[in-house]
Amino acid sequence: MNGDTFVRANRLPTADTDRCCNYDGLHKIKIDQVKRAQSGFTLIELMIVVAIIGIMLSLAISQYSAYLVRAQVSESLSLMAAMKTTAGEYYNQTGSYPANNSVAGLTAPATIVGNYITEVDINGTPSNIQATFGHNANIVISGHQIRLSAIISGQGIVRYQCKAPTIDAQYLPSVCR
Repeated sequence: MNGDTFVRANRLPTADTDRCCNYDGLHKIKIDQVKRAQSGFTLIELMIVVAIIGIMLSLAISQYSAYLVRAQVSESLSLMAAMKTTAGEYYNQTGSYPANNSVAGLTAPATIVGNYITEVDINGTPSNIQATFGHNANIVISGHQIRLSAIISGQGIVRYQCKAPTIDAQYLPSVCR
């Protein structure tokens, strides 16, 4: 048997037979096979696990980055929401859309800021409220603008349409897509 010796039940193992086999009365088990089975994972198994974890992390990081940009964009809508109310009230009182922040009774555009927004401005000529991204904004949206364009119906109802032509649609809230 390819040089292996077996320990019999009635003999104590010797130095020669230690490494070979145990005899439990029913089965002969080679000690080398037992040691190999208990030695752990092979290098290829560990490499496969590390590769799978790496792929999953790369997908998670890209999704998380997109989530962070969407959160930054949503801040602009929060800042513009108060201005929509003010501009709507101005329209109801005067019958025209405010030309700028001061006409609407708001502070200067550069003073209406957020963590990611450098200014929020009312522009009455095309009836827009626009926010400019800057400060700590992600590089993908930094310097870009998002606009709420006023659509005034015949009954004097002011609705807003969100536009952001320079920002990728995946980063925009669903109301702006």
